[in-house]
Amino acid sequence: MTSGTAPKLLGSGLIILLLVVLPRFTSTYIHSFLIDLMTFVILAQSWNLFSGYTGYISLGHGAFFGVGVYGFALSISKLSWPPLLALLGGGVVAVVLAFLFGIVFLQVRIKIAYFALITLSLSEIMRAFIQNTPGLGGAQGTTTPLIPTPLLAYYYLLVLTVLVTLTAYLVKRSRLGLGLRAIRADELAAEVSGVNAFRHKFAVFLVSALFPGLVGAINVWFWSYTEPDQAFNIIVSFNMVIMTLLGGVGTVAGPLVGALVMGVVSELLSTTFPFLHAIIFGLLIILIVIFWPGGVLQVTEQLRAAFREKGRAFSGHATSQSKE
Repeated sequence: MTSGTAPKLLGSGLIILLLVVLPRFTSTYIHSFLIDLMTFVILAQSWNLFSGYTGYISLGHGAFFGVGVYGFALSISKLSWPPLLALLGGGVVAVVLAFLFGIVFLQVRIKIAYFALITLSLSEIMRAFIQNTPGLGGAQGTTTPLIPTPLLAYYYLLVLTVLVTLTAYLVKRSRLGLGLRAIRADELAAEVSGVNAFRHKFAVFLVSALFPGLVGAINVWFWSYTEPDQAFNIIVSFNMVIMTLLGGVGTVAGPLVGALVMGVVSELLSTTFPFLHAIIFGLLIILIVIFWPGGVLQVTEQLRAAFREKGRAFSGHATSQSKE
């Protein structure tokens, strides 16, 4: 363990402990906001696991969220599974969809723009399939039993937030992560150097699909109702990309920071400027992408570097004054 790791672990532990006890001292509004915020974190971190580490832009990860929603809803309503088993079922269905998609489209080297377009169609295909299949609820949607208490969703999402962040950290520090970064830099060169590009991409693609499936299952239990347009809303996929860009792509902290910024700023803007908040938030995103493509983490790093430089300059000036 390096000297810088211990404070980070301590800080992370304190934040988790705070989130565990926070519901005892806050209102239901704060609970609902934190449920949304943790959903944002999990989705952004999941997207970053694949797209941030490999450079392949996926615009279809919202489909895994959607099949998780329906995996849970149908397991409860049609198969009478207990809720915990249905939650796991939502994650499994998402992984199965990722397996079927990845086994076809990750074996060939597709240009990033084409891959983005192919994944973009995934949510729409799933939405149309369920909408036109009466046995799956059709366009009318389906209901689930109401969750016993919203705090159950809160704590499930907290566990998932910790797990997906830990997974991102471990992947980045592993040989798998090293191979993924090599693929992002130059896939052909990575394969020449011995990296099995398909296995690396396929493995992380399956993992990145699991968490959206699980969070979709938890969310529909919290909603108690869903229909295809809600479950497979294309905005879910775009929000994953936006949050990661806001925080910093290819980093562990980036999705956390991006989700926090998006959650807090969008909440403040929607209450302060109810009719203009989407436009203002869109302009903020454009400015950040243009001037700070590395996201908020790039901004903070630049500020830290500037303060260090000023500190060294002040120290040097003070030393020269003392010698005089």
